[in-house]
Amino acid sequence: MKKLEKSLLDKNIPKEHIDIFLQWLNSLTDNEKQRILPEHLASKHPNLQEKARFLIYQAVHSKILKTNYEIYCPDCKELVNTVHSALNIPEKLICSKYHTFVPEDNLEDIIVSFAFIQNN
Repeated sequence: MKKLEKSLLDKNIPKEHIDIFLQWLNSLTDNEKQRILPEHLASKHPNLQEKARFLIYQAVHSKILKTNYEIYCPDCKELVNTVHSALNIPEKLICSKYHTFVPEDNLEDIIVSFAFIQNN
């Protein structure tokens, strides 16, 4: 977390905002750490609403968090797959209800979330 803190200070983020962000990250439960959304931070700390996405992307850059691409079936909204790179999104998927779909044609059904990298 020190690397992240330094990175944010170097980008002129106010220390008060950094402290709030780091405290928020540290307060997450194990389940919450697997699906972090900028909206969660912004709703908990409205004063960080404009910076939430930037703060989280800096945590990815500092290798604290990784990106998740959650791919949902456009027909039944079931979570079908999660990958960690847009390059790994499959060309075609089938959900458990046998709906076949092309994720690239249904970008609105791909949610970008973030998760702690193991050992952080």
